[in-house]
Amino acid sequence: MGLLQEKEGWEQVVPTLQPINSPAILAHWRPLVFLWDKLSLEQRGAINQLELEPGLQKPAPIPAIHVQGSNVTEKVPPEVSGFDSHFHPDRLNELSSGVQDVSKSILPGREPDHYVPITGGVLNYCDPLNFSHPEFEEQVLGRIIDSNSKLAIGIHPKQAAEYMQGQWECFLKLLSNPRVSAISEVGFDFTVKKHLWRHQKELMDRILSLGTLGRILVMHLRGADDGKYSKVVNRLALRRLKRECLPHQRVHLHCFTSDVSMVHAWNEAFPHCYFGITGKVRSFNEDQLAALREIPLNRLLLETDSPHLKLHPGCTYNTPYYLGDVGYYVARARGVPLAEIIGATYTNAQRLYC
Repeated sequence: MGLLQEKEGWEQVVPTLQPINSPAILAHWRPLVFLWDKLSLEQRGAINQLELEPGLQKPAPIPAIHVQGSNVTEKVPPEVSGFDSHFHPDRLNELSSGVQDVSKSILPGREPDHYVPITGGVLNYCDPLNFSHPEFEEQVLGRIIDSNSKLAIGIHPKQAAEYMQGQWECFLKLLSNPRVSAISEVGFDFTVKKHLWRHQKELMDRILSLGTLGRILVMHLRGADDGKYSKVVNRLALRRLKRECLPHQRVHLHCFTSDVSMVHAWNEAFPHCYFGITGKVRSFNEDQLAALREIPLNRLLLETDSPHLKLHPGCTYNTPYYLGDVGYYVARARGVPLAEIIGATYTNAQRLYC
């Protein structure tokens, strides 16, 4: 440090941390901050518990801050926890040892930049082959004893041309179980070949003909060639729901990526409509960001859609563990603290899935 002071022409002092009295200190702390960022939460906790040498005073904690465009973590108060409103445990099971308990989420490669403890979530099973398994009721329904864990069952639009009648009957049986809160995923995915679209329309009509049985409708609306906003499939779904459902129907728009006009259309048609935002928020354009800011705070939900939509290049897949990182990008887009988004979306999910 002395050589650096001499080279840069800084005042010749003995560098100290209390007070920080020289720019040379940065030469010491820059690699330490880099190394600290590489540690796990457990390793950081162990270091924090180390005893100081006699005579040294522990420095006062530095408040967490956020610098635009940096990786500095914005922390949330310890009493604030998150609710992942949409993830797929069965698909996660194919990649890991399982994540039935969302409070013990798995870590596939790196720590989140913005850690938030997860104390609730909606477990989505929309693959008929999985929920029609003979042991599904015992292994899944039998474990949904935590009031913060909600269950959604359905047939994904991409499965519309493939599901069997026996799987449909199993789906109906599961809907009769009071532990099932939602029908998921209902809607259209026009990324498949065009000749398969009619099967998706038939499946949606078949589901809506049930009367929804008081369940939440979790909508999957993904367009083909109508841009990023999926306005065609949004309008198709909205038209069908307005025809078949009452205005008080609870609706969860999963992975919402449309524009302001669709925010208004869904809100006007269904006052109990909620908008789920995933990691796709990182690539939103100005129209989509405007829509995100237009969503009322009390109608906003956070989703990881894990194991899909991984947020970080170093990860092999996504998990609910990264919900705080999704929340961070939503908070930044809306210009509010992360804690506000995490708290509001937790309350919203509890209200919707009560």
